[in-house]
Amino acid sequence: MIITLADLIDKGACAKQIALFKKLFGESVEVTEELCLKYYNKFAFWWAADNLLSVSAWEAYVKVRASAIEAYIKASTSAPEEGLEEYKKALALDFAQCCDI
Repeated sequence: MIITLADLIDKGACAKQIALFKKLFGESVEVTEELCLKYYNKFAFWWAADNLLSVSAWEAYVKVRASAIEAYIKASTSAPEEGLEEYKKALALDFAQCCDI
């Protein structure tokens, strides 16, 4: 899946995310697992999933996202900060996984 700056603007992304996207990628970028892991703590992957995925890819994302939520709940009871980091990583990976559906 390729995401463009125009996609973000058309779907109403916030100014901060648009500026960051433009700074890092210019006009477009191909979504990869490596890319999502590199920027998991900078981009709102939950927003991207809700606004940029096709219907079938979004449905797949919702299914795989459940495991990220479970992992977050388990981790956050003993280490809240680490749990949040792991959750963000899992959401980014789930997004990458569903971009090709």
